[in-house]
Amino acid sequence: MRALIPVALVSVLIFASALQLVMTRYESKRLYMELHGLRLARDNLDRERGQLLLEQGTAGAHLRVEAIARQKLDMTVPNKEQIMRVYP
Repeated sequence: MRALIPVALVSVLIFASALQLVMTRYESKRLYMELHGLRLARDNLDRERGQLLLEQGTAGAHLRVEAIARQKLDMTVPNKEQIMRVYP
């Protein structure tokens, strides 16, 4: 009877260890998938940021040209009556 107690105890500890291993692997895979999703989101946000910076630079350049045209050259947007269409 005394010999069964250590065997039972070792068996329970082995089972608990195996269960902990399975739970740890599952959690590791779940965290890896979450990390992968977050990296994809980061890459998409980086790409969007680059596009927005490009658009901001383009818009800034147009606004700067318009401001210089208005200030230094006294240019304005023509009225409808001043616009003439020339067809070839």
